[in-house]
Amino acid sequence: EHLATIEKTKAYRSRHGRKGAGQLQAAFFALTPQNGAIRAVVGGRDYAESSFNRATQAKRQVGSTLKPLLYGAAFEEKNYSPATWVSKKPFDLKRAKPNLTPSGSADQYIRLNEALAKSDNYAAVRVGNLIGPETFVYYAQQAGVTNPIPPYQSSYLGACDLTVAEVAGIYATLINSGVWEKPFIVKRVSDENDRTIYEHRQTEQRVFSPQVARQVVGMMENVINKGTGSSLRSRYGFKFPAAGKTGTTNNYKDAWFVAGTSSLVAAVWVGFDRPKTISSAGYGAAAALPIWAKVFNVAKDHYPMEAFPVPAGLERTTLSKGSSWFSDNKTPKQVVYLKPDQKWQISAGAKDSAKGEKPKGFFESLFGW
Repeated sequence: EHLATIEKTKAYRSRHGRKGAGQLQAAFFALTPQNGAIRAVVGGRDYAESSFNRATQAKRQVGSTLKPLLYGAAFEEKNYSPATWVSKKPFDLKRAKPNLTPSGSADQYIRLNEALAKSDNYAAVRVGNLIGPETFVYYAQQAGVTNPIPPYQSSYLGACDLTVAEVAGIYATLINSGVWEKPFIVKRVSDENDRTIYEHRQTEQRVFSPQVARQVVGMMENVINKGTGSSLRSRYGFKFPAAGKTGTTNNYKDAWFVAGTSSLVAAVWVGFDRPKTISSAGYGAAAALPIWAKVFNVAKDHYPMEAFPVPAGLERTTLSKGSSWFSDNKTPKQVVYLKPDQKWQISAGAKDSAKGEKPKGFFESLFGW
């Protein structure tokens, strides 16, 4: 239904004409983050026309959907936090150097919380270069990704091909307090005498600490509340706690929305089987998010959707509009979670925070105390 709506838009018809009707595809994959139970798989628009499962078999570029994984890795490896500043100064993304580090004047810096909410590419590449592509790939593999991710800077921005199921698994890991659960669809098989022939055995591994996972989930809540996914609230009326991220690839060839609640995570992809521009409005929030919204506005009556738990060792901090938290005076109030040893980043200057160095006090600077 939503795909047909897109195909009727002026932006779509101006590019594909009336003959483009019925060609756009979508895929959907949902699972329970706490145990990996697969709840729904939709492999395409019409099974009668195509049995190809685009949720589990098709590999597509994932765009900005990998940024939460990237920041989670930086939080683990560098003790970065949602409050950390990083440079957003533009540079040639096609020629990003491995040793590229945050630089520039203070007014060119952005907090990581805001960088994710606004999906800033320059900040993401700089953070990625601080941990290295091999480390980034390692965390993806720990979170269930089996398809190869090239160890290059472009992968930080999703220039790699993954399945919808793999991307959903990454988000399920973050929402499940940092623990990856192997997805499964069959729990038990028995014979006519109720003797067990097969029974699923849960496979899990810790990828992120509970604190880091919750920090990233908090940032993804801000994406939905005040960032690129805010239409989920304002237009589609979803009121329950949710955390997610939009994703759009070059020339609007792939549109993504991946998000979850406390009990259900789902990834949505929209595009063509042979990659080409969807339309000038073919970005994740417009093409993929509405599908997620329609499903979850029904699922809310069947799955508990509670506030995400906050583990010990984190403190809730409210960021106010116009404060030094933000690179501008327009960003609205948001909530982030910090470890006790990260609270200094609240008042730290951009350069100190970006280096991960706590600024020295007067006596410490003078006498080394």
